[in-house]
Amino acid sequence: MLTALGRFLFQMVNPKISKSVSPLRLVVVLIAAMLLTGCGLFRTKTTINVPQPLTPLVEADMARMFDEINRMAAVRALNGKVDIQFLDNSYAECGIAEKYKTADGRLVVQRPGQVYLIVQVPVIGTKVAEMSSNGEHFWAAVYQGDEKYRRFVTGLNNAHYEKLGANGKGTPPDCKAGGARREQAMQRATVSAL
Repeated sequence: MLTALGRFLFQMVNPKISKSVSPLRLVVVLIAAMLLTGCGLFRTKTTINVPQPLTPLVEADMARMFDEINRMAAVRALNGKVDIQFLDNSYAECGIAEKYKTADGRLVVQRPGQVYLIVQVPVIGTKVAEMSSNGEHFWAAVYQGDEKYRRFVTGLNNAHYEKLGANGKGTPPDCKAGGARREQAMQRATVSAL
């Protein structure tokens, strides 16, 4: 097909080969060339509406402001998707922290103080962990990971929990140059980096 078009165009350019070039033939070839090359005949852009920035768009009196505040206060629940990045900084005093891959999450919050969070593996959606709270108590379940991490935990929201160190107790990690725990942390960080 391309060679036939080339011969046809060559005949049109060289009048010795073709004694008569009809104007209709010339118009058809030019229209075909414009359509095949695009030539901007068809719009490649579309106009979209851009949301207005959050600036004060309306002058409001006190009654209008109270109505708006009450409308927002009437919201009982929010549901959303979140990206969660876990960071193990139990050896942060030693200069070591482990950063885990980002996980997908679904967060539902409802007044007064109810929270439900699901953490899932990206793409396949397998549950990694779940957490819920009714404002007074919390429940957390970890489904994935090493056996020592898989567990169900419950507790009180307003209780005072002692900060755990890297060794699983309330003492800070041994970061001195000869510390065995520091060496183990360095080896763990090296292995996780590989």
